[in-house]
Amino acid sequence: MSLLGTVLLWFAVGAAIGVVRYWSTLQREWKTSMQAASRESAQRLLDERKRVLSKDDPPQRAQIQDFTFRGYVFYESSQAALERLGFMMLGDFALGQPEWTGQGFRSFVRVMRSGDRQAVCSIIDATPHPIGMSRWVKVRFYLAGRHKQHLKGVSLRTELSDGRFIITATAADFMPEELPPAILRETVTRETPVSELLKRHRDRVSKAITQTKATVVTIGTAEEFGQSFVRHKKTTRAFREQVGYAFTDKEQRDFIETESPSLKSTAQGVLEAMRTLEDDRKKQAS
Repeated sequence: MSLLGTVLLWFAVGAAIGVVRYWSTLQREWKTSMQAASRESAQRLLDERKRVLSKDDPPQRAQIQDFTFRGYVFYESSQAALERLGFMMLGDFALGQPEWTGQGFRSFVRVMRSGDRQAVCSIIDATPHPIGMSRWVKVRFYLAGRHKQHLKGVSLRTELSDGRFIITATAADFMPEELPPAILRETVTRETPVSELLKRHRDRVSKAITQTKATVVTIGTAEEFGQSFVRHKKTTRAFREQVGYAFTDKEQRDFIETESPSLKSTAQGVLEAMRTLEDDRKKQAS
C-alpha cells in the first residue's frame, strides 16, 4: 500500500472513530435531555393532579366567550336529546385545567339534571383544536393522530346516601382512570343513544339501591350539583392519597397502550419519572 493510501486509510479510520464518539456523545446528551424533560413533565402532572384534587371549591361557571373557537355542535345536539327526555339545564362549567394549557386544548362541560332530579348529566367535547399552536406543534398534533381522537362524551351520574356514585358514560377516548371502590363507573359504546344510556343508568341505580338501604341524593340546582361535585372529588382524593398521585399500575399500562408508537418512549419516560418522584416523597415523609 502506498504512503498516500495508508494516510487515507488512517484518516478514514480516525474519522469513523470520531463519528462514533460524536454519535455516542449525542445519544448521551439526548438521553439526558429527554430524562430532564420527562422529569419536568412528571413533576408538572403530579403537581397539577394534587392541585385539582386538593381544592374543595365547586366548579366555576364557564366564560363561554373564552371558548368561541370550539364550536357547540356536540353540546347542542346532546342537550336537545336530553331535553326530550325531561332533562333541564344547570349551566356550563369550566374545567380545572392548568394555566399552561393552550387555548386549543381548553374545554368546558355542560351540565343538566333529570326531571326527577335523580341523575346529573355532563356533556363534554374536549377534542383539541390547532388554534394558537406553532407549526411544529401542529405537525406533532397530526402525526400523533390527535385530530382523529373522539374526546366527546355524555356521562350520567347519581349520588347515593351511603357515599357511592353510580356513573354511566359513553366511551370518549379519554385515558381510563382507576377509580375508588365507591365510584362505580360503566362505559358503553359512543354510538349508544342517550335514551338507552339513561335506561342503562337507571337500571344500575335501581340495582345498587336494592342491594342496600341507600337512597338517591337528589340534585335540583347548580348549587346542589356543586356540593355533590365536591363530595365526589373528596372520595377520589382519599383514594389517591392511599395509592399515590402518580398513575396506578393499571393506568400506566393503559397510558402506554393508548399512546401512539412514536410517543411510547416519551410516555414511559414520564411514568418512570413520576414513580421516582413519588418514591422520593414517600421516603422523605417516612
